[in-house]
Amino acid sequence: MDSLLTRLPTVTEPAPLDLALFNHTADPFGAHVGVWTDDDRVLHLCAEVGRPRCGHWRSSRPASATGR
Repeated sequence: MDSLLTRLPTVTEPAPLDLALFNHTADPFGAHVGVWTDDDRVLHLCAEVGRPRCGHWRSSRPASATGR
């Protein structure tokens, strides 16, 4: 039933406030979540820095992005 009512968005380009899953692999399982900002950056909690970080998405290795 759930699969009948669930619609996956088609996202060609992320927009500000979209959510992005980050992981070291393409598998979203165990990934953490970031918030897409403008200028191709993602705000996320960074364990290495010890506080929230806003970085370029390519340096954060997003697993996937979910749409609005």
